[in-house]
Amino acid sequence: MDVSAPSGSAYLQLKEIALSLGGKRILDSVSLDIAKGELLGLLGPSGSGKTTMLNIIGGFLEPDEGELRIGGEDILPLPPHRRDIGITFQGYALFPHLTIFDNVAYGLRQRKVDKREIELRVLGMLSILGLSGFERRMPRSLRRTRRAAAAASAAARAEPQDRSTMTRRRSAVQRTRWLWTLPPEPARRQRPR
Repeated sequence: MDVSAPSGSAYLQLKEIALSLGGKRILDSVSLDIAKGELLGLLGPSGSGKTTMLNIIGGFLEPDEGELRIGGEDILPLPPHRRDIGITFQGYALFPHLTIFDNVAYGLRQRKVDKREIELRVLGMLSILGLSGFERRMPRSLRRTRRAAAAASAAARAEPQDRSTMTRRRSAVQRTRWLWTLPPEPARRQRPR
């Protein structure tokens, strides 16, 4: 599998990533280039390696072979907490007792970002993902796709630090490195009339 961004524009690069688990080849020479600010959805059947690839990018699994770079820097030796990558899995990983705003703001508060800056970043990220007006709602009150978008916002930490020069005027999407997989919506049963 080889999916490439236009030449020279790749920010996140996977080159020939391979991984076997329990004697079974899960990923076999996967190469992927993602441009900075690009949004990518990984789709495929169960067992095709989507979550495994995300775990490698996040630092939770180490590949048997291959390279993983962000902005040209090899990040394979870095532990998960030093990679500055947010990943949203199907479980959404939202705190059920916090509002959508507070879920997205959580990582920024942990990094002791100024309150006004947190408000600007969180509201900007929620706007980009179509969640304006849902700031004070609880996760359980949102439809599944909106919960997924809120979890993606929280994983992105509403603008993680950029490894290059940080310019406050760049949009949140330009400074966000995250991958988002959406589970399929369940079929809705129609009531007989």
